[in-house]
Amino acid sequence: MLMHHACMLCNLNQVYRVIRLLDMDEEEELRLSVKRSEDPLCGALRLAAAGNQIDFAGSREVRFVMEEVYHRMNGMLAVDDSGQLFEDLKDAKSVLYIGDNCGEIVLDKLFIEEIRKQYPDLSVTYGVRGEPIVNDVTILDARMTGMERVAEVIENGSGALGTVLSDTSLQFRNVFEKADVIISKGQGNFESLSECTDKNIYHLMMVKCERIAGILKAPVGELICCHGVR
Repeated sequence: MLMHHACMLCNLNQVYRVIRLLDMDEEEELRLSVKRSEDPLCGALRLAAAGNQIDFAGSREVRFVMEEVYHRMNGMLAVDDSGQLFEDLKDAKSVLYIGDNCGEIVLDKLFIEEIRKQYPDLSVTYGVRGEPIVNDVTILDARMTGMERVAEVIENGSGALGTVLSDTSLQFRNVFEKADVIISKGQGNFESLSECTDKNIYHLMMVKCERIAGILKAPVGELICCHGVR
């Protein structure tokens, strides 16, 4: 397992300001931006990936963070296995989407909405932390942003950073093992799930440190959608 380490400390007040702003003021505008995209599913995926920068933003003002999110929505991914992901979703019956930080959950929700539109028979489960840890998403965040309207929400039973399977609940591990496709958000989940080579995992995130940049052959600050660990 790649050992998790923080690339920079998160400002919790800033993160919760962002999640409130997204939920109250920005969500519908973001949804319209996705709808206006040439390919809404791809646009929603890039938007979700761009949201992974929120905990990397430090003390920057919310408006500057959101400007960057919108900008990234129309950009390219440094590693882009999204075409393979969409092909796998065509044949899948179930997907487990593992959340990362609470500030990006609304963007995850918009991506899941598009997944449900494109693949209406797909069962989607959204995984959150079992206990509060740093700024990671919890069941309360999911309820606050209405995630339960688009996916079944499940706690992983753990308070560890990332997703340390040996520390998760039996219920979560059963969902994990049965999922046809797993979408893993963020670098912490990437590091903690790096040895799960027998599962169909797609990592969606921003590269946040040189160590991971070297593994993925992608510069720090770039967005990726990567199938497994290269």
